Amino acid sequence: MIRAAALSEMYALAQRRGMVAIRVAGQPSVRSREVAWCVAEALNASFHGQRLTHKDLAALASGVISPATVTRALDRAELRGLVTRRPAPEDARVLLIAPTAAAVDHLLRHAEDGYAELAAAALEAERQLRALRQLAAQGGVAQSHPAGSVAAPSR
Repeated sequence: MIRAAALSEMYALAQRRGMVAIRVAGQPSVRSREVAWCVAEALNASFHGQRLTHKDLAALASGVISPATVTRALDRAELRGLVTRRPAPEDARVLLIAPTAAAVDHLLRHAEDGYAELAAAALEAERQLRALRQLAAQGGVAQSHPAGSVAAPSR
């Protein structure tokens, strides 16, 4: 189960990065990526013994996808039998989101895509870090000017 928890966390991270690309490209508002992300977040919460609500998911996706898109993705996930929504004991207006057994199978089927995206992001971050280190070693780290322009590296 620890492996599944780690997989769920890594996949959710990769999906969060991917949703930014979806928003920028202006692709359709609800795709399988958002559904997979909702499922991964539900699994993460479950693995960590935390409760998850629509409001929690909307906060996690804030600025990336709208609360309405989160609702549509949850609707699709529930229709596919990947999550359940039930009223919270203290307030029936709040729906608790919980993964089903099928959620783990769904995540495992899509894990390769998540790993590939995460690996690509890690390689890009490593490339940028190397470039910054090389620039710093050459003494050419750019300095900001008051007008907002950036000075060319000194040689």
